[in-house]
Amino acid sequence: MNSLYARIGRNYILRGWTDCPFALIERWYGQEFFPCEEYAYVLRSCDGRCDFSSPAFTPAHRRQLDFLVGKGYAEICEYGDGPDPVQNYRYTPCPRLYSLSWAITDACNLHCVHCFMESPGKTAPDDAKRTDRLLKEILRANVPFVSLTGGEPLLSPHFPKIVRELSKAGVRITEISTNATLLNDRVLDLFLQYGQHPDLLISYDGCGVHDTIRGARGLEEKVLRAAELALSRGFAAVMVTTLMAQNIGSLPATYERLKALKPSGWFVNRAQSTGLYKNEHRLTTAEAAEACAEVHEMWLRDGRPFPVMFEQFRPAERKTAFTADSPECSGTTCGAFLLPDGTLMPCPGFVTTPIQNEMPNALELGLPEAWSSDSIVRFRNVRKSVRLEKNPQCAACPNFEECGMGCRAYALTETGSIDSRDPDLCDIFTNNRRNAFHE
Repeated sequence: MNSLYARIGRNYILRGWTDCPFALIERWYGQEFFPCEEYAYVLRSCDGRCDFSSPAFTPAHRRQLDFLVGKGYAEICEYGDGPDPVQNYRYTPCPRLYSLSWAITDACNLHCVHCFMESPGKTAPDDAKRTDRLLKEILRANVPFVSLTGGEPLLSPHFPKIVRELSKAGVRITEISTNATLLNDRVLDLFLQYGQHPDLLISYDGCGVHDTIRGARGLEEKVLRAAELALSRGFAAVMVTTLMAQNIGSLPATYERLKALKPSGWFVNRAQSTGLYKNEHRLTTAEAAEACAEVHEMWLRDGRPFPVMFEQFRPAERKTAFTADSPECSGTTCGAFLLPDGTLMPCPGFVTTPIQNEMPNALELGLPEAWSSDSIVRFRNVRKSVRLEKNPQCAACPNFEECGMGCRAYALTETGSIDSRDPDLCDIFTNNRRNAFHE
C-alpha cells in the first residue's frame, strides 16, 4: 500500500479543556465538533507526517480518515505538508472558554450619555505591560474566538499589536464594537493583513440626534461614511442604535437613512439602567414597542431591505424551549467579558453593578484560574430552577418556555434584584407586545 498522509482541514483547529478534552473547531463560522476517542486519534495524526498506510492505523482508522476528508475536516497531503502550527491540538486545564469579549481600554474620545462603562473622561494611557499579560492569559486559556470593545478600542495604542498577536495564535477576532470615528482604510488593511474579517458593530444613535447623544459635533456623517467604507471593502457593518427618550422620535428617519446605506444589520435596544444611564428616565416597554412597530411596518413594506432586530419584540426564528433544568444564561456557560483592569465578568450587563466587586481578576489569578473560580462558576452552572423557586408565578406562566425569566443583568439593573423577573421581557410576553411584529 502506498504511503498516505493527511493534514487538518485548513479552516479548522484542535483544542481541548478539562470538560471537553477534544474539540474540532471551524475557525470562521464557529462550528464545533466533538469527536469520539478514535476519531480524535485520527485527527491528531493528521499532521502531514503520520503514514496512514502503516500498521499504526487499522482499516477502521482509514475509513474514519475517508469520512473526515469527505467532510472537509481533513485533507490528503504530501509528506511534510502539515497544518499550520496554530491548528495543532492544544489543551488547557480549565473549563471550556469558547468566546471572550475583551474591553481593551476604558478610554473614549466621545461623551455618550448612556455609556455603561462610564468611559467619558477616562483618557489615561493604556498600560502596555498589562495588555501583554492579558494577551498571554487569553492564549493560555485556549480561547478560540475574541471580540474587541472598550471604551473605544481603536483608541488604544496597542490595538495593532493585539490584532497581530491574536492572529498569530490562530484566534479569530469575531467583532469590533466601535463608534467608528477612527475607522479608516488603515484599520481595515490591518485586519486583512492578518487574515481577520471581524463584524463591525458601529454605534449610530439616530438621524439628526447622533451628535447630541454622543457629545460631539460632526459625528453622524463621519460615522455613516466609515460604515459605507467598511461595506465597500467587504466587511460586515452592523449599525447599533441605543433607544432612549432623546432619539425615539427619530427612528423613522434613521431607518430611511440606513435603507440608503444598506448595512449588514440594524440592532435597536433600549439603554440599560447602568453606568452613566443608571439615574436617567428609561423608556417603558410600551413606548419602545410602539416606536419600533412603526418602523417594522416600514421595513416590511420595503421588502426587508436589510436585517433588523428590534430589542426582543420580533419573535425569534428559532424558539428556545426553556425548562427548569436549562442553564440560566447560555452566553455565560462558555463565554465571558474581560475588563481592561483584568476583572472577568459573566457579561457586559453586570459592569458597574455590585456584581463587579465579586468577580475575579485575570491579572491576579490568571485567566484559566479566574474562569474556574467559584464566583464565575456560579453564573456558569446555575439553572433556571434557582430563580423559579423565588418566582413561583413564572413556573406557572405559559410563556416561561419561551422567555425563561429573561436576562439576569436586566433583572438586576431594572429591579434591583438579580432574582427577579426581567421586567422588559415579562412585559413583552404578558402584554403581547410582539403582536405588531408578526409578519
